[in-house]
Amino acid sequence: MHSDFLNQFCTTNNICPVIRHELSTVDYTYNFRMQRFSTLDHFIISDAMFTNFVQSCVALHDGDNLSDHDPLMVKTEWDWKKCAPACKNNRVFICRPAWHKATSEHITLYKINLHCNLAKML
Repeated sequence: MHSDFLNQFCTTNNICPVIRHELSTVDYTYNFRMQRFSTLDHFIISDAMFTNFVQSCVALHDGDNLSDHDPLMVKTEWDWKKCAPACKNNRVFICRPAWHKATSEHITLYKINLHCNLAKML
């Protein structure tokens, strides 16, 4: 939740962690020996779903849970009349490679491009 990378990924892809919703009451999802607490687990949904359908998001801190991770429960209410325009207006086309159409030359050029981009990052 606190990662710049996650924030940028969500913004780029028009999605939202439900834990940020105003109706979320999640305090933590992971504990280390009940001494250190953090929020590691997420539901990430489209912006349209986040805006129109979330009713609650809670972490279930059950005594019966033997894991250090507590489950998240998200409650939504779907109104299909609301969904159609909301989902339609927020669609974003993202150009992606059609690997089934790629020739061996396309793949070779992609590998070279990927190698060059990765080398620039180092």
